[in-house]
Amino acid sequence: MEASLEAFKRRFGGRIVLPAEAGYEKATKLDISLESARPAMVVWPRNPEEVAEALRYAQEAGLPISVRSGGHAASGQALVDKGMTIHVGDMKGLSINRERGTVRAQAGCLFSDIDKFTHAELGSKAAVLGFADTVGSGYALYGGFGSMSRKHGLCIDNLVSVELVTADGRILNVSETENPDLWWAVRGGGATLGIVTAFEHRLFDVSTFYGGSIILPENRFHEYNRFIHQLRHDNDLVSINYLMRTPQGPVVFIFLAHWGSQSRAEKEALFAPIQKMAPMQYTVGQYDYFQFQGIFAPIWHSLPSPRRAYWTSGSLKGLENEAGFNSFLDAYFEVWKSVPPSVVMAVMNIELYGGAIRNVPRQATAYWPRETEMLFGLMPTWLDPAIDAEVVAFTRKAKAHLSSHPLAMPEGYLNFSMHEEAEVYYGGNLERLSAIKAQIDPKNIFHRCVDVRSKQGKKAVSGA
Repeated sequence: MEASLEAFKRRFGGRIVLPAEAGYEKATKLDISLESARPAMVVWPRNPEEVAEALRYAQEAGLPISVRSGGHAASGQALVDKGMTIHVGDMKGLSINRERGTVRAQAGCLFSDIDKFTHAELGSKAAVLGFADTVGSGYALYGGFGSMSRKHGLCIDNLVSVELVTADGRILNVSETENPDLWWAVRGGGATLGIVTAFEHRLFDVSTFYGGSIILPENRFHEYNRFIHQLRHDNDLVSINYLMRTPQGPVVFIFLAHWGSQSRAEKEALFAPIQKMAPMQYTVGQYDYFQFQGIFAPIWHSLPSPRRAYWTSGSLKGLENEAGFNSFLDAYFEVWKSVPPSVVMAVMNIELYGGAIRNVPRQATAYWPRETEMLFGLMPTWLDPAIDAEVVAFTRKAKAHLSSHPLAMPEGYLNFSMHEEAEVYYGGNLERLSAIKAQIDPKNIFHRCVDVRSKQGKKAVSGA
């Protein structure tokens, strides 16, 4: 083993850190996770060839594999106990293709890296990314909802190609014309198929952006969501609202944006009713797009680290039923009021979904929840491991209760949670995804994600 490790170090070229060495604790710290894994090593490849080399050695040495980018997944999948964590953070190459109208970003780029680069190179052009600029590339593999998604679709809908390293070390270009089955599968099921080392994103004009953040008193939750419900057919509108516990008390924290061509005065008038909801903070209209992308970062970095978390989500359909929607808000708020007091950083959210996301047929990519009109999340965060079982049980019970509502669907947003069965996330696409998984990764090397294998495949893999 030691001789093999020394040979690997000579072949690899990138950084390698073992448990007893400097930098290991930093490399294995997650800001948010329910798990606490201790990898046998962390490696930082600098290119896809070194990713392939790391995969070869891990399999020769019998080491399970995880892949780390931004490390935001509350599931803890970025680390693996007694295995190899492949950290893509040293792969930060960026390039613009002006003819194609795209940006190519290696897997180590955070959203802030991509936004800063496109802003500097092209001015008011950006890719469809998420709201937190510290998130990494893993977000793009499971859909990727952001402030442009109701207008232009999910992140996966605006990928042009990816570079993927397979379990057997092949480096593949994957696009509509190259490896088309993988192209279908990687858009929604990417992490279970291989390691995506580069993404080519389509770019959009962001000069019409109008938005910002709002903080409302907790008792305005119903009023705000009813207001957004009335505007739900406006696909230029984006709204995410969080019920949050803060040191100042419970509040509704809101990200609000609009992409229409209307004048500033018209957009101000559109959102004027919110000014009557006694906002404690109202910054809508005070940001350009690139400033807006960074407004979540101070909140994230102000929280204690590490934090415990157990996240899950569900979705709503049939919002034309206004009475039904109001009854869901009542049920959701009742759950909020019953969150255990020990969950000091309780968070629940409702996102306006639909728009361009629903224009893509369910079978066009592996991503299944296209019919969602609103997404709801349960994202409790706490510090004391002693209450893990209590909070997990509460969250599961709350999800089951909310999912029983007539407007609710069980399918959720995979970036919020990975604790459900694969059927919840992939629905009618699971059989095809399972078949592609069996071909590209028959030994289930990439297992630190939702298990999409068929029942037969699970039995065939040792240790399953």
